[in-house]
Amino acid sequence: MIDQSGIKSELKWLYNDLNNPNLQGARAAGRPVEQSTSKTYRGFGPEQMGYRSGVDADRELMAEAIRAYMAKTVAPKTAARIRSYVNKHKDLKHIIQFNSLIDLTAGTAGAAAAIGSTEADPTVHE
Repeated sequence: MIDQSGIKSELKWLYNDLNNPNLQGARAAGRPVEQSTSKTYRGFGPEQMGYRSGVDADRELMAEAIRAYMAKTVAPKTAARIRSYVNKHKDLKHIIQFNSLIDLTAGTAGAAAAIGSTEADPTVHE
C-alpha cells in the first residue's frame, strides 16, 4: 500500500470533497460552500460509505485519490506520492506510467520528465 504519512489530511479532504453528498448537493444547487467552517460539508470519509476504520478505510482513501489523480483533480502532495510509488513499483511501472506536467522548453529536465524520471520532478520527495 502507498505510504500515507504526511498526506493523510489531504487524502481525507480529497475524499470528502469528492464524495460528501451534502457538499455535492450544495454545489449542484449553486450555494456557496466553505468546508472548513461547516461540519455539514466536512468529515465525510470511507467509513460513511461502509468501509471499516483502519486498513480498509485507508485503502479506500488512496483508491479515491488515484481515481481523482487520473481525472486531473488537484492534490499535489498525494499526486506526487502516487506517481513516485507507481513509477518505482517493480510490476506497476511496466503497466502504468504517471508523468508530471512538463514545460517543453525546459530542456533536459523536461526530457527526463517526459520519459518518466522523477529526478526532474520537483514535487517528488523521497
